[in-house]
Amino acid sequence: MRKIIIALSSALLLILIVFLFQNRKTNFVAPPPLAPTLPSFEDADYVVTIPDKALIKNYLTVSLETTPSTLCKLTFIAPSGTIHEMETVADASGLCEWRWKLEESYGEGHGRLIFTINGVSDTHFINIRKGF
Repeated sequence: MRKIIIALSSALLLILIVFLFQNRKTNFVAPPPLAPTLPSFEDADYVVTIPDKALIKNYLTVSLETTPSTLCKLTFIAPSGTIHEMETVADASGLCEWRWKLEESYGEGHGRLIFTINGVSDTHFINIRKGF
């Protein structure tokens, strides 16, 4: 009789354990969503043209080739930290072009050119000097 009671107790205990684990609420935390893959200039058909260096008190011309009628944005950050934002629309041949005078207040050093099209940006640097 004692063996039967022990066997029944063990069986009931096992059933109780299984029942508790099956009905247990878990605090499942879903993994964070994957970051979307952003397009890059390398994936697109863009051609950027900038000179190797530029002179203060002279005009700087840079361009970007893309599809016609595309809105193109250029952010120029001078060595002094001055920021100029310029926008243009690509002409019928797909050319976006910017031209502006480099002021003395921009200072010498590396300027940054950030081209943006359809939310995709590409950064280039240009050496700005007082003379060659």
